[in-house]
Amino acid sequence: MSATICQTTEIQRQLLNFAEQRLGRSCAPFDLEWCLQFALQKASARPRHFGFGDELPLREWSCGSDGHSLQIGFAEYMVRAHDHRVPVLRALYPKMEGNQSTTAVMWICPLDEYARLYRFLRRAAAHDPTVDPPLMDDDDRQRLWDNTIGFLLKGQQAWDEYKVPLRRGVMLLGEPGNGKTMAARWLRSQADKHSLEWKTITGEEYDRARETGGLTPLLSLDEPGLVFLDDFDRGLESREKVGTTHDHSALLSALDGMDTPQGVVYVFTSNLTPAQLDPAIRRPGRIDAFIPFARPNATLRRKFLCECWPEPIRDAIPVSEAVACTEGLSFAEIDEIKKLMVLHHIDHDEWDWHRAWSEFQARTNATPKRPPIGFASAVLARPTTPTDSTAAPPATKLIAE
Repeated sequence: MSATICQTTEIQRQLLNFAEQRLGRSCAPFDLEWCLQFALQKASARPRHFGFGDELPLREWSCGSDGHSLQIGFAEYMVRAHDHRVPVLRALYPKMEGNQSTTAVMWICPLDEYARLYRFLRRAAAHDPTVDPPLMDDDDRQRLWDNTIGFLLKGQQAWDEYKVPLRRGVMLLGEPGNGKTMAARWLRSQADKHSLEWKTITGEEYDRARETGGLTPLLSLDEPGLVFLDDFDRGLESREKVGTTHDHSALLSALDGMDTPQGVVYVFTSNLTPAQLDPAIRRPGRIDAFIPFARPNATLRRKFLCECWPEPIRDAIPVSEAVACTEGLSFAEIDEIKKLMVLHHIDHDEWDWHRAWSEFQARTNATPKRPPIGFASAVLARPTTPTDSTAAPPATKLIAE
């Protein structure tokens, strides 16, 4: 073995000794794929940090949501594996690769908990809805990928070669309940998978930053990644309709003035139509791609019932009949029928699709009709070639095919 490999092996042996002293048990090292790491962190509280031996852990202070992150040392997690708690250590240590020093990671758990932890994380990752692709037409899903994760991955060469501060704005449009949130969760999981940074900005955070003049750092990232502005209509609606507001000027100034040399994609979700957006926002470089989330067609409704509903319910429903009678409903409305089936099953220990469907219809007919929010179903049809000056511009061409 080379000197570097021998040195790394010795460091790992020392880390394992530290872990066994800390936990008081024989331990085993392992590595984690990104989705299993996500499942582990989701099933545990915030980790405690400590250093190697008597050393203090090395932390990096940052402007991000975490405030500070571990650079060198141990992070100790307590994973809630059903009714059992499993201690897990994550060791970050310096490692030489040629003449470059990098940070390596080794995960460690008690030897007698190894199999239990493995089975739990595998099941947790398999049933985590946040990593499932959104239910969309294949072409729309590909456009979503190409203009977000794909844009960031393909743009790396351009950033390195041309030093251009590349940005992209993507707008997810559609009535509530048709998959915009599902798509945003999928993009976040894909960002984790590809080691891209991301942050979600709430309306409250935006208001505070606007009032204090801190929008530029709020909307910036230290590394290539995604910024999500969920259900974000303020500052986007046409000034011809609502007049000029502080939101318009603040948002435009922040988007144009940010120093983002390594690339960022802003993902907006909104109930507005492209025609309702302010022309300044629709300009390429601010919003470059519009992704529709219409009420699901028959193919997507069938997929939703057959792939997203639990097996006991799925086996008890007449799928073809359910697909036909739910035409025009959103994913959220169809899921409400599942809720009614579950409530009836709790009381009567039976699955009854027809009863739940009848109850859903009765409740819907008893609810006063309200004006549609955002897109009407006709507007939500697949986008066609714009025919007027207020239509949404096409997405700009990707840097690399």
